Amino acid sequence: MTANSPQVLSIVEAARLIYRTRSPDDKQIHRVYQQMKTGALKVRDHGATPLKWTTTEGALAEFLATNQIERTLGHPATEAAKRRSTLATTNGLNHPSIDFEAEANQLRDVYRGIWRDYFLAVMLRRRMAHRSSAFNRFVILGQAMLLLTSIGLMVGGLRFGWVTKPREHVAIEKWIDWETDEFAITRWHPSEEIAETAGSVIRVEYRYRKDSRRWIHTDRRFQVVDDEVIQVPD
Repeated sequence: MTANSPQVLSIVEAARLIYRTRSPDDKQIHRVYQQMKTGALKVRDHGATPLKWTTTEGALAEFLATNQIERTLGHPATEAAKRRSTLATTNGLNHPSIDFEAEANQLRDVYRGIWRDYFLAVMLRRRMAHRSSAFNRFVILGQAMLLLTSIGLMVGGLRFGWVTKPREHVAIEKWIDWETDEFAITRWHPSEEIAETAGSVIRVEYRYRKDSRRWIHTDRRFQVVDDEVIQVPD
């Protein structure tokens, strides 16, 4: 099922789906309007009045999936702050969860995609309510099986080491995590071996936040010897 469903929803229809009610009240509709204004819920058309604003099923599914992930797994920035606090209280000793941060981010993306497809299936079922009950059960059952299978495969892959990465990448990500509030790697460049030290230099492009909501894009080189990371001056 495509996540880019173009089916148009009015702000009232969106409120019905979010709050699971046939008749959303003014406060609920206003909350949806605020989510549209902030960009959390993408707007398809800006009407002359809030009641004429519209979104799409795909945008609403993305919004609901993101909210579901934050409720179950927590917000990425909050989790990063917790990890830094733990590191600080243990005098810089490695915390086991950080070794798997990239895998956790991948798992978060998988969960989001699964929940997005699930919410799209629910919306499709509502639109197809005039069809047979067997069709409706088939749609929901198919999405439930996809949810369980995908989660099982991802968790199994993490547990048995199917998702792996070079030790140098893990060490650099630890360094970046310690120095920032939140970050995302955009590109890893091939490593350059340093024969005399048995280490390597790796160029990394990434974006991060530090004491601000503004993203900063940067391109840096790091020298890694064993698990020690040193930023190479430009």
